[in-house]
Amino acid sequence: MDNALIKTLDKMAVQEKWIRKARHKGEIIKKKPTKKGNILLVIKKPMYDINVVVPKNREKEFELAQNLKVGDSISVIGEKKVNLVICDRLKRIKDAERGEQTKISQFVFTI
Repeated sequence: MDNALIKTLDKMAVQEKWIRKARHKGEIIKKKPTKKGNILLVIKKPMYDINVVVPKNREKEFELAQNLKVGDSISVIGEKKVNLVICDRLKRIKDAERGEQTKISQFVFTI
């Protein structure tokens, strides 16, 4: 087979892998360590709560999870399991990045 074709197929496989990952944004309502030393975060969504496990072998995400507090907003990308999401990427969301809409009637326009 042609090397260009193999490289293209490998690239498409990686992209498809990330498409299948679970993506969630929400506010942390509970944070606790697990028996094996990982961190369990419970994220509040409008209709339900999501359990997210941050494994200790993901050093960057684990360090960020240790510094997070209850009430912080986060974005998680991870692998879906039966009752939880295993974190691959974790990001703290600032207030300006929450993506909430505001009503235009709150602004005063002067001409």
